[in-house]
Amino acid sequence: MQQSDLHKNLQNPFPGLRPFDPEESHLFFGREGQSETIVNYLSRYKFSVITGASGSGKSSLIYCGVIPLLCGGYMPEAGTNWKTIAIRPGNTPIWNLAKGIAKLNAEKQKDDSDDSVINYFYAVLKRHSLGLSEAVDQILHTNDENLLIVVDQFEELFRYKESRKTLKSHGDDPEKFVNLLVETTKKLNSRVYIVITMRSDFIGECSVFHGLTQLINKSSYLVPLMTRTDYEHVITGPLRIANVEIEPNLLQTLLNNLDKDNDQLPVLQHTLMRTWKFWLKNNTPDNPLSMRDYMSAGKLENALSLHANEAYNELDDEERQLCKVFFKSITDKGKEGKGIRRPITIKEISELSLKQPTEIIKVINVFRKPGRSFLTPSAGIELNEDSVIDISHESLMRVWDKLKDWVDEEAASSEMYLRLVHLSGLYQIGRTGLMRPPDLHLASTWKKNQSPNRAWAKRYNIAFDKAMVYLNTSEKRFQQEEEIKVRIQKRELRRTRRLAVIMGFFAIAFFALMFWTYNLSLEATEQKELAEGYAKILESEKDTAVRGYHVKEYERLLALHQRDSLEKASTMKILQQEEETEQAYLLIDEVTQRTAELEKNAEQFEQEKQQAEELAIRAQQGLSKLEVEKMMEKKKRMITLSQSVALKALQVPDKQLSGLLAYQAYLINRENGGQINHPEIYRGLYYALRELKGMEYNTLKGQKGSVTCLLFDPARNLLYSSDNEGYVERWSFRNNTPTPVSIVANEDANTCIALTIDGRWIAVGLEVRTIQLINALQPEQRPRIFDAHDGSVLDICFIPGRNAMVSRGTDNKVKYWDLLVDESTVILQEQAGVNDICTSLNGKTVLIATNNGQLIEWNVRTKQSKIIFTHKSPLTAVTYDFESEKIAVSDQYGNLMILSAGGNLQKSINAHSSRILAVSFSPDNRLIASSGMDGVVRIWNATDWNDLPIEIREQESWVNSLSFSPDGNMLITSSNNENLIYRWPVKAENMADEMCNFIVRQLSQQEWNTYIGNDIEYRTVCN
Repeated sequence: MQQSDLHKNLQNPFPGLRPFDPEESHLFFGREGQSETIVNYLSRYKFSVITGASGSGKSSLIYCGVIPLLCGGYMPEAGTNWKTIAIRPGNTPIWNLAKGIAKLNAEKQKDDSDDSVINYFYAVLKRHSLGLSEAVDQILHTNDENLLIVVDQFEELFRYKESRKTLKSHGDDPEKFVNLLVETTKKLNSRVYIVITMRSDFIGECSVFHGLTQLINKSSYLVPLMTRTDYEHVITGPLRIANVEIEPNLLQTLLNNLDKDNDQLPVLQHTLMRTWKFWLKNNTPDNPLSMRDYMSAGKLENALSLHANEAYNELDDEERQLCKVFFKSITDKGKEGKGIRRPITIKEISELSLKQPTEIIKVINVFRKPGRSFLTPSAGIELNEDSVIDISHESLMRVWDKLKDWVDEEAASSEMYLRLVHLSGLYQIGRTGLMRPPDLHLASTWKKNQSPNRAWAKRYNIAFDKAMVYLNTSEKRFQQEEEIKVRIQKRELRRTRRLAVIMGFFAIAFFALMFWTYNLSLEATEQKELAEGYAKILESEKDTAVRGYHVKEYERLLALHQRDSLEKASTMKILQQEEETEQAYLLIDEVTQRTAELEKNAEQFEQEKQQAEELAIRAQQGLSKLEVEKMMEKKKRMITLSQSVALKALQVPDKQLSGLLAYQAYLINRENGGQINHPEIYRGLYYALRELKGMEYNTLKGQKGSVTCLLFDPARNLLYSSDNEGYVERWSFRNNTPTPVSIVANEDANTCIALTIDGRWIAVGLEVRTIQLINALQPEQRPRIFDAHDGSVLDICFIPGRNAMVSRGTDNKVKYWDLLVDESTVILQEQAGVNDICTSLNGKTVLIATNNGQLIEWNVRTKQSKIIFTHKSPLTAVTYDFESEKIAVSDQYGNLMILSAGGNLQKSINAHSSRILAVSFSPDNRLIASSGMDGVVRIWNATDWNDLPIEIREQESWVNSLSFSPDGNMLITSSNNENLIYRWPVKAENMADEMCNFIVRQLSQQEWNTYIGNDIEYRTVCN
């Protein structure tokens, strides 16, 4: 029990991101013999400048190398009584120097310094160039005392040059500050010694200070890059002090991963600090630091990011938003795109975030807890609103995924603001006009999303009010123009409606007249027929009267005839009107016939046009070179336009508008022969579809722990997944919302799974040396258990056509298993380590990728192995294609290589910025997917490597497993620290087709002109 308590109380010998303190000099290794040169410079010139790359350990070299030598009497003429002032220039270098002197004076007086004391020393320093010597003489009271002034991060003099012009600070002039340092070194019998640290890429900026340049030329020390031996001392030295061992395999892994980046030293220290924490939690003092502890910490690539995310996840939603604002305020992006630090007071953060200092301090304390050295001051130092907050090291900005995004977002926001400032200045002098779409829309979206305030803006330029007035005026002018357009449209609509009413009235009147005329015509016809009948009767009666001398009857009939004649005349008049009506009808028929002829001619014209187009296509090969170039240039312009429209789809807040733009971008790209799966087109479609369907439309939920492995049963369209909680889940895709069914529940973590081709048997590898063989069709049956490896089982592969499988483990052994007799044979034991294995689909060979860069082929029939490919760096992942004719293999530096089945190199590309974890061919061998520790999944066109790959960056950590669906339309992935599985469409056309199910409107003409262009013919989509 006492030994256990003693173990738990062991102090962590690794400081993490922060520099070593002087009290930790016994733990400082790797820079032996370098401090003496700096002390010699101090002895001769009372000045030395230490330069080096970011992360090379300049500050630690002073605190744990130079200061212990000085206090130990290495400079005999100065003695051993030393005081130290450590400052950083920041925006106010002279004021910061005054604060350091006042603090040292307070320590001597055993009292707290106040602003009046700082103001006094500030006035002394500003008085003349020997002000530093005068101030120091007032605080060094004995002749044997010496003062070492450490000016850390000296490059801040140049980094904050622009902001110093805009901030209402103490008005410190960098040249006056440098003169104070230089003149102090010239004074005879001076007891002040000065050492500065500076990044080597800023050394050229010092040439503007003549006196400083002379000192640098005489006393400059460039910190050399560490060798492999130096790094080994950095790792093993503190562990020897703590009396703890480290596994050789882990030591070699660390050293192999430390060969390429200059700023790996602080990242290494942080990784070792976290590895120690997991070792302390899960081991006894007799156990060495192991690969398992290293993996738990997240390895060198992700330990820092995972630790920072762990702190971030402790915050609630409101605190996370404040955290984002806070980290944006203390970081910046340099001209070369690198992140740089920007120290700031809590009071300034309060002005930026509109939050109380107590709320800010609460968030800051989460990131500077003991064991978390992300921020300075370190834990234990009480904070107030005047405390200056800074990140411990710039490597945090390059490694922490969230902070990288925030830095990029802040850089884009500041770029937009500075552009507004520039345009407002030009507008003020009449050299430009107000903003117009689409630039105005982008600026308005920026203002809405970022909500900039004056406190934030003054960090970049003080003309905030002028820029905002310019933007607001542009918005109002554009709004007024839009309102005028709407009013004009309404007016035209009303005028059109009135005209339509009038025309309708005339049409009704015309048809009424036609109806009335038609009725008159019918009535006239009847009257005519009646008159003719009466005439016949009259003639007959007349003959009868004559013959019978009926005179009176004749006279009566004659009178009747005369009356009928009058009626007949009236009827003839009506008939005349009818004839005129018929002529009108004939005129209408003539117009109708003419119209039909014109329509017939139009159809003939259209046919002739089509024939002309066909002739033009046939004659295309006969075009002049100039015409061909014009045609190709137009296609290129349209392809570029499609990519621009896809980018705009990502920036608009309207979901429907985003979907319409993404779809139009897809159409324009396809119709002009662009890359079918261009990454910009893919991103536009994916994000638009995600907004329309919901943020989690392509995620599978239900896995209980972090997913460790994925694989498909193509015969049944089932997906199997394993996790670190011991569960194996089976997913069916027969419906739109697949849910998992647990078929295995182990007490220990599952590391890998494998499936036979017929889908009947599934093998599960465990963290504790065991392999389980389970009937996938009847998982409730008792599994067969194999004691497989001395440690964790890392990989399993069944051999098609045989009752056999191969496995690899942390014991660096690869075993062949004959499942008929349950016997195993070690086919390879590689001391350097085995990183991956795979089998060919024809069941003839097994491939083994090793840590010493060898790709070994083992013949299943002859049981013989041979090296078919060698590489200069460790090989990390390997797979066959579905025809066993090609091999994809990767290395730890992100290179992806395509080999023939015999091992001949056919293609090599730099696919990722870090170690590749998995590669996979699509079932038709046309696509290759790869995932790396950079957190990116890329999908490559294996038939045309000139095509840009699809990039997937949505998962929060590195992707450890990926698999194509049996139909090749989806890629399934999982992350090392998430319990989610993601389904990614691999064809843009599938997303475009699905998009039409959610688009409910069309682009307006104004939207078309704004986002696509008024020189492009308008069209609708998803009809």
